[in-house]
Amino acid sequence: MEAQAEPFPAHAGLDEARAAVAAYAPDATLISVYGVADSDGKSAQWEYTFNSMENRKSYTITVPGRFVRERPYSFVDPLPVSWPDSTAASSNCRSPGEYSLEMKDGAAKWAVAFEGDVCELTG
Repeated sequence: MEAQAEPFPAHAGLDEARAAVAAYAPDATLISVYGVADSDGKSAQWEYTFNSMENRKSYTITVPGRFVRERPYSFVDPLPVSWPDSTAASSNCRSPGEYSLEMKDGAAKWAVAFEGDVCELTG
């Protein structure tokens, strides 16, 4: 039986995701982060999606585990190098739910969805 991962904020898994995607696409840029998190913004698993212009593909890396899924290229802007962590979104939204980070209107934006309500934090 596999041990359950201790919940962690989104930033904590980014280096592992970058290392995993580098084997497929060294030019990959981060375009989104997704996880189902508690009200503290921590999840036992995060998904990081990267675009590779060179390969014309997207790659979603699940951390922990470094599971890689290839996807069609997404025509969205990459996230900036510095973006607010999921814990910042939780302090604003104070809700468990689906945490999703992507670029919207030129800024990195977390959306936290729970029971039909959506709270947003722009970084």
